[in-house]
Amino acid sequence: MSFKVLLFLSFFLASCKIIRPLEYNIPKENNSNLFPRRIIKKGNSTFHFINDNGKNKLGELIKVDDHYIDASGVALDSMVKLHNTISFMIVRNDSILYEYYAPKYNDSTTVSSFSVAKTFVSTLIGIAIQEGKIKSVHEPITDFIPEFTDKRFSQITIENLLKHTSGIHFSKKIYNPNSDNAQFYYTTTLREKMMESNIEEAPGLHFNYSSENYQLLGLILERATHQTISHYLQEKLWMPLGMEHDAFWNTDNKSDSAIEKAFCCL
Repeated sequence: MSFKVLLFLSFFLASCKIIRPLEYNIPKENNSNLFPRRIIKKGNSTFHFINDNGKNKLGELIKVDDHYIDASGVALDSMVKLHNTISFMIVRNDSILYEYYAPKYNDSTTVSSFSVAKTFVSTLIGIAIQEGKIKSVHEPITDFIPEFTDKRFSQITIENLLKHTSGIHFSKKIYNPNSDNAQFYYTTTLREKMMESNIEEAPGLHFNYSSENYQLLGLILERATHQTISHYLQEKLWMPLGMEHDAFWNTDNKSDSAIEKAFCCL
């Protein structure tokens, strides 16, 4: 085999990991069908908010200062359209006070929630602690991820991951297909990507919002509960809360060993 062929093959293999980011570009709310997913089933009983179907006219009555268009006193109905908002809701106690959906969307449309998923993950961490499956937020992550042999990882606690103060390096350049952000979103080998983590600084020093922190929390949940985080969510939150529809959580691949993208994609 010639040197030129070897050089081409080396370049191609190195570039494979950027093919999907280049093909699909920036993540979008309708990306959920691009990836495999696990089903989170609703329960037998459903909770419904009281809804007056907009009779209160709050969309006209509520005025906001909109720094995006440098204007004040903008009606809420206008604001959500100016910002290309897909959905917007105001809930108080047991009632929906305001509800808006863009054209082609409604209350049954499946979209990716992106970082809203992190809230569910942190809630499940709290439940796992309450159930004794995790000792506390002060437990070192190496109790669950012993593969991290660098002793500095043993100084990182679950609390550091929750607060994005782990000190783990994570690049977030949105237009760079080789950034950690793009690689975590599009990779089919999330478990391997997590193990490539590098420490940038000692934990607890600085806040650095990172998808990797919550992906590691997803792995910890999986190992602490001995089930997928989709099933744990279904058992502890989705069914008990009386959710109206089944949910889906995207995974990195179709195999039995696939893991949910815990930082997004619910």
